[in-house]
Amino acid sequence: MFIDYLDRAILAIDNFGAEYLWGYGALFCILSLGTLLSHKANWFQITQIKHIFRLFKESLRQPKTDGIGTRPLHIFFTSLGGCVGIGNLATVAMAAQIGGPGALFWVWVVAFIGMILKYSEVYLALTHRFLDKENKKFMGGSMYFVAKAFPKFKALPYITALLMAIYSIEFYSFNIIKDSFVSNFHVNPTIFALTMIISIFYAIRGGIERVGRINTVILPIFVVLYLGMTAYILTQCSDQILPLLKTIFYSAWNGHAAATGFAGATMLIALSRGASAAAFSGDIGVGYNSLIHIETQSTKPAQQASLALMSIFLDTILICSTTMVLVLITGVWKTNADSALLVQNALSLHFPYMEYFMPFMIFILGYSTIISYLLSGLPTAEFLAPKNGKKIFFVIAALSFFFFSFFKAEYAFAITSLAGGLLLYIHIAAIYRLRHEVQYDLKNA
Repeated sequence: MFIDYLDRAILAIDNFGAEYLWGYGALFCILSLGTLLSHKANWFQITQIKHIFRLFKESLRQPKTDGIGTRPLHIFFTSLGGCVGIGNLATVAMAAQIGGPGALFWVWVVAFIGMILKYSEVYLALTHRFLDKENKKFMGGSMYFVAKAFPKFKALPYITALLMAIYSIEFYSFNIIKDSFVSNFHVNPTIFALTMIISIFYAIRGGIERVGRINTVILPIFVVLYLGMTAYILTQCSDQILPLLKTIFYSAWNGHAAATGFAGATMLIALSRGASAAAFSGDIGVGYNSLIHIETQSTKPAQQASLALMSIFLDTILICSTTMVLVLITGVWKTNADSALLVQNALSLHFPYMEYFMPFMIFILGYSTIISYLLSGLPTAEFLAPKNGKKIFFVIAALSFFFFSFFKAEYAFAITSLAGGLLLYIHIAAIYRLRHEVQYDLKNA
């Protein structure tokens, strides 16, 4: 009886988060403020794209200095590791399964407009960070520019830090990895969970340098394999590409009729699901990137913030689009299969043994997300409790990983989705209040 009530409560929270926090509400906030800032910046996502790629190239070539801070290369891959995760497969595939082909159009729209919000978030974090001379490290994060934006609301920065600490414990990804290995390889769930926890804290103990190095190795492996496999499938279905594009644009404005296992979707459902997938996968407005980028050795906010633009390009526009095109062109989006299995089912149509290959792909994505996010939670824990915050955070994180690994993944997802949605609104409001502090001229950066 208790489990039934718990399932209903989690389902209600999940629906509220998907439809309103990450759906219609997020869409309104992202598009309204993003359009306002884009107009103010002369749509620099397009007009300054040459400088964005130039700064990206320069940043990745910067060597490690003797000063305080981390190489932009490791910062970038740590940031990318938190964005490119299991959500790029399961959450995005779910958007296509519920919203239909038109959801992909709204993914593109929200990602393009959301770029400027992500840039602004990182820029403000860098201009409001400060050097802790005693411990020889940078301190900062969205909590500090939220405090600047709302000086009368003394509790708001602490609420922001608490929500970010909750959001940074990626027990949803942990749960998905565990379930995948247990179901496919029949390993002992308790032993696997404990082994995963040890491997996670091994990475975190090395700080952003170790996390960055790990992500620099494993993320390119995933990207090359995933894009390569999808490209092969597209060559086999090349005659369907043009009709699919027409369907995507038509369904974005007119919805899509029911088809086999697909129940049909209106234009509003396509819009809501596409917007929520782009915002959630790209971490637009959540504040995660502000906590990672503050550790850079770069002293130029515009140059470092331009890396955030590249991360959303690679994560949302490239990887998420790949997932949606894959499940759409293979037709698996019309089935009633679990959303977490849609990508596996799509790849299985052209490649053998995917039931053995996918757990390792999920591990690469999930592990990079878990360690990157957990790292971002440390500054928030220290902000809440300067003396023992990190130790308390580590204990809570370890217990949360182990505890939630024995419950449905939907439970963990509902909690993180709710925390992330609330963070989005706080940060959108703060960026709006501080919008005049952000510089969008990259020519001289």
